[in-house]
Amino acid sequence: MEVQYRSQFPVCSFRLTFAVCVCVRACARAQVCAGAECWSVHSNHTSQPSVCGHDDDAFKYCAYTITYMLLFPIAILSNTGALVVFFWKCWHRSSAFSVVMMNLALSDACFSLTLPLRLAYYFNRGIWYFPDWLCRACVYGFYLNLYTSIFFLTVLSMLRWVAVMQPLRPQVEPVRMARVCVGVWLFVGVASVPFLLNGVTQR
Repeated sequence: MEVQYRSQFPVCSFRLTFAVCVCVRACARAQVCAGAECWSVHSNHTSQPSVCGHDDDAFKYCAYTITYMLLFPIAILSNTGALVVFFWKCWHRSSAFSVVMMNLALSDACFSLTLPLRLAYYFNRGIWYFPDWLCRACVYGFYLNLYTSIFFLTVLSMLRWVAVMQPLRPQVEPVRMARVCVGVWLFVGVASVPFLLNGVTQR
């Protein structure tokens, strides 16, 4: 019996942020000392190293600002499109896989809504001008997206393993998978509450 399954991936993943930052940082380090003398020769013909440093904070603010400016419109459009597609699939032909993918896209879409706040924070060079509760909500949304994505990807891996290794086994019902997703949201939401209790102490 030939098992045919189609692998699908989330339309947008914020894990590209790390790769972009690494590439930008590598280019910045390669040009740190360009056009400057890093060694000075004294009258006794001995070479001693001179100061040749660069500001890590300045790079961080610049790199994060550019990264979030590029990711925000892509994230909003991609995750909105993913939600529409998976909602349509769940409405016409529901499956456990579609339910999990819709929740994964919802998790990423919620995180993408906090990107403008992070963009403003890094654009202002680490100064938070918004209310304290908004800062807590931004941090809470970050960890909510982080851990729900981990759980949903784990569930997807388990579904694929069952489909390949046990093809004759009945598929998981969408209603049961929806209950699992609700349990993931509740568990991660409650476990991340401490991030709402710690506000900013210094602006």
